[in-house]
Amino acid sequence: MAGACGGDAGAPDQTVPVDVGWPGDGGATETFDLGDGLEAELPEAWRVTRFADVTPSESSPPGCSSRRASLGVGEPRIDLELNTASCAGATGNGQVGDGDHGTYVTLGDVPEPSEVQQQEVPAGSLTTLRQPYFECVDGCKDFTDTVGLLTLDAPPDPERPTLVILSPKGQASPGQIVALAEVIVPA
Repeated sequence: MAGACGGDAGAPDQTVPVDVGWPGDGGATETFDLGDGLEAELPEAWRVTRFADVTPSESSPPGCSSRRASLGVGEPRIDLELNTASCAGATGNGQVGDGDHGTYVTLGDVPEPSEVQQQEVPAGSLTTLRQPYFECVDGCKDFTDTVGLLTLDAPPDPERPTLVILSPKGQASPGQIVALAEVIVPA
């Protein structure tokens, strides 16, 4: 794959080290306000950058807007995204790479999903998947993102029905995305 090099727009570069625990592993936890009417019971050492507006990409459909948050203090970083329903079918999702991990509302928005699994979690229906991702800096490298699409049963903002949980470059496993989704609930 090839693409123009660019930065990762959106959430700050904060990450979650494996040695500080993961949701559901039995360690000490704290309730964090993620913003936008959501909260999560996370390991105490995690840090949260609350949801904030991000500039839509040029390929976003009219009316599409996104809000992003980030969880972490080390590796792997987890990004959260709430997109308006009007983002469904975003034309820029054809090539995921160089800082653009896609703009999703439904599984149909993901250009090349693999390892798709679905299950129920407290806040709704979770679909986990993997997707190809590339970066081109001094040559190109291929990666595989891990993604969770959490369709909220009772979204705090009905215009943003899906919480996207992203592990860039697949640093977290699908099982870890499920464990995280199980502790995210409406505030």
